[in-house]
Amino acid sequence: MTAVLFALVLLTPLLWGLERNHRRPTVPQPPPAGCSDTSRDRDTERLLADLRGAEQTSC
Repeated sequence: MTAVLFALVLLTPLLWGLERNHRRPTVPQPPPAGCSDTSRDRDTERLLADLRGAEQTSC
């Protein structure tokens, strides 16, 4: 019985925290402070540059 209570005490905050972080806001949030350009997707730009580089070296 003690082990079950101990497990509940440990798992409850963990599950609560995961659920709390999983929820997404329904109203769009402003960009974080210090973030000047949120419209560019830099990951996509890097991926395309890597693909172009691989395409040039594969010949």
